[in-house]
Amino acid sequence: MSLESYIWFPYHDKDCKDVTNVKLIEKKTLDEISNLTRIDYYPLKIPKDFCGCSMKVTPYGIPPYTIVNNYTDANGNEVYEDNGLSSELLKLFAQVYNITLLFRKSPNKFGIVQTANVFLDAVVGNTDFVVGAVVLLPMVTRYVDCSIPLTYESLKILAPCPTQLERVHKMVTIFTPTAWLSIGLVLVFVCCTLWFASSCKKKCDFNELIPFSRLTYCIHITWATFLGNSVPQMPKSTSVRCIFVIYIWYCLALNTVFQAFFTTYLIEPGYSKPYKTVDELAAANPKYVYVESMEAAAISIDYKEHLKFRNRIDCSDIMRCVDHFSFTYDIATFVPQKFAKYYILLKGLGDVRPICYLEGNVLSVPLAIGVHRGDPLMQILNEIIQRFTEGGFVGRFWCSLKHKYLLQKRRKEENKMYFVFTLKHLQPVFVLMGFGNIISLIVLMFEIFVSKVLLLRQTVLKENRK
Repeated sequence: MSLESYIWFPYHDKDCKDVTNVKLIEKKTLDEISNLTRIDYYPLKIPKDFCGCSMKVTPYGIPPYTIVNNYTDANGNEVYEDNGLSSELLKLFAQVYNITLLFRKSPNKFGIVQTANVFLDAVVGNTDFVVGAVVLLPMVTRYVDCSIPLTYESLKILAPCPTQLERVHKMVTIFTPTAWLSIGLVLVFVCCTLWFASSCKKKCDFNELIPFSRLTYCIHITWATFLGNSVPQMPKSTSVRCIFVIYIWYCLALNTVFQAFFTTYLIEPGYSKPYKTVDELAAANPKYVYVESMEAAAISIDYKEHLKFRNRIDCSDIMRCVDHFSFTYDIATFVPQKFAKYYILLKGLGDVRPICYLEGNVLSVPLAIGVHRGDPLMQILNEIIQRFTEGGFVGRFWCSLKHKYLLQKRRKEENKMYFVFTLKHLQPVFVLMGFGNIISLIVLMFEIFVSKVLLLRQTVLKENRK
């Protein structure tokens, strides 16, 4: 009579999850039963070779953490492939331990229901790994075990970028309203002073020119000098000359400053003030589109600033929302920072359509790989993650991804040292010139009308005298 000891584990002797073979580890006769303590009843459970057994992977999240592609194989079956950060590292893990990864279809929306279904599949064993947006927060770790962090992500509030100001508006605002008012008062003061001083000189010593004693002439030369034009005659008396010379220097300084800013704003009128805080953005009342899962993550850390937005729109498909944002610039939303950078690379936008955020991070979280609770693969998975992250795998992944999309879009950085001055920049000048011509035409028509009225009046008076 003998005592036989058997044991069985998955992934041994070409068995995968469904164990069909048991292994005899010891056989003892009755005389040898006293040596049972020498039997190793707990051999290493995790083999070094998984014999190509398949494991299911569920990608969850947004690019670049999940980059899912699908194709049809020779048997007509739809096959999914994920090239995101977590999946690329998991592929290396599978290569080391001879595992076949089968990628499942990724949910295209990220609401509460879709998120819960993904992690419930891991709880009941329908999937072996959850990759992508697996954040180390209590709302996730209560359902699955998570590996050590692969990388860290910052969640920011996407805000409308500053818009370019209109050139005509910017040129009008070169001086403040107070400055324009003071300039107008100076013109009136100089005009009245020249007229009063010239009138006094003409009455006292008859040494001043007759035109300067007329108010209309003083208005004419004051305005002409202000615009940088020459005057037909200079005053003769010393006091009037001094007043006029001081006014000329004032106009020279004012025109120098104005022309410097005028040329600058013709080329680059500048941008409006950017949004910096949630209060400033909420006051503008933009459309606030939200993703339920990101809202839940923010609320889990007691962040409630986003509740200040009143015009709220549910948008579980964040790619569609950001596509809309890149053309309209009229929405605000939570967005992972690396996703925004990936989106710029994907669309080839570069500096054409920048993406702007509010100051500060809403949430900074580590990202990991999720597995079923108590999964024995966790230990070796953590060892592989630590080795590859210490070896610079994450940095290499981002560089390769950037290089790939730059080559696809063939983006070339423009030389910012030179600026092309086109007719578009001269448009405000022609607008102002046209406005001035219209005013001049109105004044001319008014003068012709007044002259005709005066001439008609003189004719009537002459006829009455006769």
